[in-house]
Amino acid sequence: MTLACSTISRQVGESLPGTAPTALTWIVVEHPGPWGRDALQDAVMTPRARAALHGLKSAGIGVLLARRPSLRAESSRAAMRTGHEVLVARSAPGGSLLRRLHVDDIADLATWDADAIADGQVPAMGALEGPRVLLVCTQGRRDACCATYGRTLLSALQRVLADRPQQQPGVEVWESSHIGGHRLAPVTLALPSGAVHGRLDASQAGQLLDAVAHDAVLLEYLRGRTALSAPLQAADVAVRTLIDEDAAEAVDVLLRTPERAVVARHDWLPTTDVVQAEVRHTDGRAWHVEVRHSPTGVVRPESCGKEPVPVVTWEVVDVAVARPWT
Repeated sequence: MTLACSTISRQVGESLPGTAPTALTWIVVEHPGPWGRDALQDAVMTPRARAALHGLKSAGIGVLLARRPSLRAESSRAAMRTGHEVLVARSAPGGSLLRRLHVDDIADLATWDADAIADGQVPAMGALEGPRVLLVCTQGRRDACCATYGRTLLSALQRVLADRPQQQPGVEVWESSHIGGHRLAPVTLALPSGAVHGRLDASQAGQLLDAVAHDAVLLEYLRGRTALSAPLQAADVAVRTLIDEDAAEAVDVLLRTPERAVVARHDWLPTTDVVQAEVRHTDGRAWHVEVRHSPTGVVRPESCGKEPVPVVTWEVVDVAVARPWT
């Protein structure tokens, strides 16, 4: 029997930090499904709507289709007639926000300034009020692990919410199309913090909801924040773990150059196997972190049914206390 990709990933000891997808801004479009294998390509929508979403994605925005768990595919036509809720989240450390609005036609998103939004300039439309949002990838057509483990976690989250009194701040749980990293399923994305977690099971559902409600992270399961590139995600998780810091907004990560520490875009790609980072806490503390792109000597498939490939990770090799940055 062929093992699931997530089972193999666990067995070979693949680490979570530095594996989160990267995007400074996320646009989540309510869509009842079905989503097919490639959500933006296969989901039922007009050609103009599909072109609008592809345009946003090609600009560097994270684009997902999602639905509340109560919304089933059989109600898709009725849902389409009533329009779509759209979430626009900026996940920048120290400047995250989440806007909600309603559009009658997904194609209307083609009029938005995609490049500006990709750079974090969220349009002043819709409402800022509302609960945090937790997205759980359940796109089984893309990978069986997301269907199996994603839906198990989703059900657990729903049970916890049903047993709890209404709380402030609250959390909405949506199921979504592919977030990234089937082999680390179940995969979740919290908005607006941009915190991506992996490998949680039903027993952690309550902890995860509490963390998202209070803009916090679960360190053991944290893959990274999407506004940071992979090596900076690894540096972020390493320092958080060292000082036991779970507040999402408490830490930022800069790239160290010979002259100074600078902000690196989420889509920045290192040209060397060694990256020097500076992790800064809001209380003024700072750390210098060396991260190395290192082969692990093991192989695993990226997703179910694919051929195994070598695992190369961003490994933190040194953490040193630095001068306070304030």
